[in-house]
Amino acid sequence: MSKTYVITGGSTGIGAAVKAKLLEAGHSVILIDLHNGDIEADLSKPDGRSDAIEKVKEIAENGIDGLVTCAGVGPHFEPVAAIAALNYYGTTELIKGLQPLLEKKRGAVVAVSSNSAILPGLDTELVSCMSENNEEATLEFCSAAEGAKVYAASKFAVIKWIRQNAAAAIRKGIRINVVAPGITETPLTNQAFSDERYGAAMQQFLQMTPIGKMASPDMIAKPILFLLSDDAEYMVGSLMLVDGGVDAQLRPTQF
Repeated sequence: MSKTYVITGGSTGIGAAVKAKLLEAGHSVILIDLHNGDIEADLSKPDGRSDAIEKVKEIAENGIDGLVTCAGVGPHFEPVAAIAALNYYGTTELIKGLQPLLEKKRGAVVAVSSNSAILPGLDTELVSCMSENNEEATLEFCSAAEGAKVYAASKFAVIKWIRQNAAAAIRKGIRINVVAPGITETPLTNQAFSDERYGAAMQQFLQMTPIGKMASPDMIAKPILFLLSDDAEYMVGSLMLVDGGVDAQLRPTQF
């Protein structure tokens, strides 16, 4: 049976791979992206999010079967505050805004985080700021921070939000889970490798990956499709690491 899914940030990379697999399976996909989307919106801005949510409601008034939040930027992005705006608020506000449509079809949500969110060096003050303060205050606080720290904090804050809201969501019929990929070959990753501030660290991180290579977008898309499917019906608030063994190597006793 054909279902209807929403993907944010699906023009390239992981989102594009998820979209291709859903379409191949005969489903309908509503793509939200800054460019080349069915709905073009800047999810780093409150107005862009609200506009995207209203347009999805117009297109899929009978409900949606799933939402995948792939939209995000890396540690090299400027201005730094936009990393938090898109990665955290662009994820959590979309989930909240589309909840009524997800309830109609008892839909599933998969948020895309990063394995860097749970690696040593996390700035817990940044995480707390995102989790506890309003967006304006958070962005002001983040504007003075280092991009890599804001990136990791934004991805951790997404995981924290999912964990805090998964139980309430499933009582309304909505399953929410999160995938944390390792280094994946996408245009965003290529930009980070080329950045003079972060390129060397990215290369070092890749070299220490136990599996010995970057993931392809397909390698991340497959677990996402599993979490969207009925095969994952008992998975609620789960964090699925898809990182080639990095987390297991660095944190073997933390799980």
